[in-house]
Amino acid sequence: MKNNQLRQKLKQNKLNHELTWLTLLATFTMGMIDAYTFMAHDQVFASAQTGNMVVFAVKLFTKGIGSAWVNIPVWIAFGLGCFIAQGMLEIPTEKLSRHHQNQIFMVVNVSVLLILAIVQEFDSADYLVWPLGFLSGYELTTFRTVGSITANNGIMTGNSKNMMNSLYQWLIDHDMKAKTKFKTLCAIVVVFVFGAGAGALLCMTNATWPLWTGFGLNLVALLTLFIHTNGSVDSSDFDG
Repeated sequence: MKNNQLRQKLKQNKLNHELTWLTLLATFTMGMIDAYTFMAHDQVFASAQTGNMVVFAVKLFTKGIGSAWVNIPVWIAFGLGCFIAQGMLEIPTEKLSRHHQNQIFMVVNVSVLLILAIVQEFDSADYLVWPLGFLSGYELTTFRTVGSITANNGIMTGNSKNMMNSLYQWLIDHDMKAKTKFKTLCAIVVVFVFGAGAGALLCMTNATWPLWTGFGLNLVALLTLFIHTNGSVDSSDFDG
């Protein structure tokens, strides 16, 4: 009994570790892609839907629907990504473990990024942003755990608010759990900012580089997932 509990705890720790680095990778990638879509695709955001709606409203009321409509399809695609991801997460773990869910998504993620990276070499139309919106919605729903902390890896408004709430609880209320949460959320914000900065620099150098870079980073992550499959989680051990 004790050995079984120890084994389950070890597997849970491995799963938490896997979700942590996948969440941080998704945070960096989405920051990079948001900078790319904003700069190269008429101020459209793939993951930051608050910004996307603000830009849509500004365009709509200053330039008309002819300029604003490009922000609508990415919002719809983002919502569809969230919807499908939630369905994936609710599949019973005896049928599909969380580790294998991660593998499936990363296969789709890498495939889509590769296709878009190739297509952009021949066509830079704004429809390229729509699949990126879908991937962003899926990532926000699927990869949202760093250690024991649940966070949004692409919505920095909520993260910033929660970060400062946690700072107060740590410094004023002397809550040590809040200290951990503050540091975790701070790290997520920093990773996102560096991702956006990297995306901006890459886009200024060559507008095709952000997608190729995102593809390369996620390909490495996918290969890592498959290499460590045997040491990861068993489908019957955890709730997805």
